[in-house]
Amino acid sequence: MWLNSTAQNALRAVLYVAEHGEDAPVRVDDIAASLKSPRNYLSKTMHALTRAGVLHSVRGRHGGFQLADP
Repeated sequence: MWLNSTAQNALRAVLYVAEHGEDAPVRVDDIAASLKSPRNYLSKTMHALTRAGVLHSVRGRHGGFQLADP
């Protein structure tokens, strides 16, 4: 099955959050650096995943993204 680049980045980002977001939220900057993806582009994708109920976002200095369901 073929996925476009946005879907591929979304899937990789969710997998990254699943691996690294157990204890604390994962920042978009860390995800973007790991995936070698532009931060602004990834940020929009992450917020779409939050609206879809896949991720949970935490605002603030120690904020970031975690899986909505462990």
